[in-house]
Amino acid sequence: MFRTSNLALYIYTSNNPIIYTDPDGNWDERVHFGSKEYGGTLQWAQDVGMTREHAEIVARANAAVDTNLLTHPIAGDQSYHFNTNNNPNTFPRISSSGTNRDSRMQKANQMLEKAIELWTLANQYEQFNPDGVNINELREAALIYLGVGLHPLQDIYAHSDDYVGREAGRWSHVGIVPGNTVPKNEYDADDPINRRAALSSTRTATYEYIKKFMDAVGYGRQGR
Repeated sequence: MFRTSNLALYIYTSNNPIIYTDPDGNWDERVHFGSKEYGGTLQWAQDVGMTREHAEIVARANAAVDTNLLTHPIAGDQSYHFNTNNNPNTFPRISSSGTNRDSRMQKANQMLEKAIELWTLANQYEQFNPDGVNINELREAALIYLGVGLHPLQDIYAHSDDYVGREAGRWSHVGIVPGNTVPKNEYDADDPINRRAALSSTRTATYEYIKKFMDAVGYGRQGR
């Protein structure tokens, strides 16, 4: 993220890498997990009726997408962060970002389906469970899938085409390698302070995504 305290050449994350981590210009933990200033996933999940305990599982899974080696925005599967279905040779003139052909939307939908499947299975086992399946583990797994799915959905707004380009053969909006195609205004791309409209859209999309899950599984009914 861009901060004035990061202007010195060898300073990263305001000398506080434990709190501030943003390896490739994503909504950082203030959004993916949560913060008092912006709310973020932790607060937004509770806003639509999720318990604090469940909201925290969702938020932690969301934020972990940026640090897991398999889904890391630089070295891992970039389809969670950028629309990798775009053709680099025709981007940004031709783009499917924000549509059902967006790799991030596809990831979000896949994770949502899996979350619904697991929670529904847990509901069924509550009615009949002769094998003693751990229902709480099923529900936690469902919430983890929900959180992972929220990450690409939220990055649609953080990584809009206006801020994205190619760098060293990978999608990016960091812009530090000579000859890259990342726009010059990339440093605003992940900062909620400078992107209030994108933050609002992210919150609305998060509400809708979690509500789809809750409606599909009957979350909150009969004590679940």
